[in-house]
Amino acid sequence: MNKSNPSYTSVPQERQARRHMLCRLLYRDKTPVLVLLMAVLVGTLVGLVGVLFEKAVNGVQALRLAALAMLPQHAWLLVPAAFVLSALLAMIGYYLVRRYAPEAGGSGIPEIEGAL
Repeated sequence: MNKSNPSYTSVPQERQARRHMLCRLLYRDKTPVLVLLMAVLVGTLVGLVGVLFEKAVNGVQALRLAALAMLPQHAWLLVPAAFVLSALLAMIGYYLVRRYAPEAGGSGIPEIEGAL
């Protein structure tokens, strides 16, 4: 054991001293129970929203593939239709970001750093 390390804490040998050290460790956290319950509630809601978002994305992808599957299987018609449909979905996504979350637009991490 390295006693020169400032984070090193020796465990006392006496029973009463160890009990006192354990009690201090257990009672050190004073987070109210209400805050913990609210954290559980918020975490659950965020998880549910994340799952719903993933399901929505998968649903849009399934709709796009179903719409393309209804077209005749001619490459000269299917390929341009796939590009047009993908571009239309990208335009809708761009509009939604600009309309409801303009701070989310940009180049990613540098945009977040600038906001912070």
